[in-house]
Amino acid sequence: MHDLHAAVAAAAQNRVLHLVALVLIRLSRLYQIERLAPKTQKQIKDEVLRTHEGIARAIEDGDRELARHRMRRHLEALGALMR
Repeated sequence: MHDLHAAVAAAAQNRVLHLVALVLIRLSRLYQIERLAPKTQKQIKDEVLRTHEGIARAIEDGDRELARHRMRRHLEALGALMR
């Protein structure tokens, strides 16, 4: 589920971004395991997978603006979930 974030950060060829992405991925995994009920985890996983597919499609299509928009919305939703 988190592989898209690591792949995008690696593709950017920015080592700092990649490191930050890996740290945030690890923190989000810990948060999910410790705080969310299994049913909620599944619902979030399904939504994240759908969102990641949309982001990946935009990247594959070369639509930077759409990919950026979708990623920004996704990160904002994840941030709200973790508050």
